[in-house]
Amino acid sequence: MWVATVELALFFFAAVSAWFILKNRHADLFTKLLKPTLLALIIITPLQIFIGDELGREVAHDQPTSLAAMEGHFHTYLPNGKPNTSWNLIAIPDVSAGKNLFSIQIPHVLSLLETHTWDGVVTGMDHFAPNDRPNVWVPFYAFRVMVTIGFFLFFMALWGNWLRLRGKLTAEHLRKNPLFLRLLVFSGFLPYLAVWTGWWTREIGRQPWVVYNLMRTWQGVSHMGVTAESFWLIGYIIFELMVWGGAWYFFTRVIQKGPDMTSPVIGASDHDAHPSGGGIAKPTFAKPTMNKLD
Repeated sequence: MWVATVELALFFFAAVSAWFILKNRHADLFTKLLKPTLLALIIITPLQIFIGDELGREVAHDQPTSLAAMEGHFHTYLPNGKPNTSWNLIAIPDVSAGKNLFSIQIPHVLSLLETHTWDGVVTGMDHFAPNDRPNVWVPFYAFRVMVTIGFFLFFMALWGNWLRLRGKLTAEHLRKNPLFLRLLVFSGFLPYLAVWTGWWTREIGRQPWVVYNLMRTWQGVSHMGVTAESFWLIGYIIFELMVWGGAWYFFTRVIQKGPDMTSPVIGASDHDAHPSGGGIAKPTFAKPTMNKLD
């Protein structure tokens, strides 16, 4: 999860930088800041994809019903007895019927993803009792949104570093061809959506269990009364919305205002002060004294 938070922070910073360059506000400054950010992202984005792949294999081993829901994988074997290795690109799942009403499949991809073999066996929903199966719609599509975002962010990191290698990651060039900057601004929101859909996939995919194969969700229901539980739930929602709204209000105000390039640097002398507010502040020290007490 910490890699996802680093990726989120880097893309937020990259999006802010792209916005300033688009608006031609301190464009040279934010272009310089964008370069190391993109360099870090070329490391973080594929690392996040690799970690996601490893976690997917752990889910297949530890919570096979969750994996089956994420992939819309209803049948372990085909009618001819061979392993069902096809990966559903998109599908219309029907849990009650135990099948997909419609799907676009790519053969062998599911086996390659989960077992790293060509014809590996991936457990499907048909191996579990109906009351042990989670909802499929939300994990299936939430998982695909999360994966799509992950690869799109990797593509943006590749694109940015390709521009840098060609010497075209300059404010002047980027404003002449603003598509990259606009997509980078858009990308600032995508890691948040990836985290949300990741949690939807995890929490809904593990149903009907709180602790897989040990404790069902209904066993973890609070013993509080309906009134008390409703009060705390509504209060929690209001509190979270206030924090979320207040944080974004603060962020937008700070971003719209932009960096302060005119105020003098505290501790810098007139000789060292830079006209635009730059320069290196030199610390000053007061000589300690001891006064006699009456």
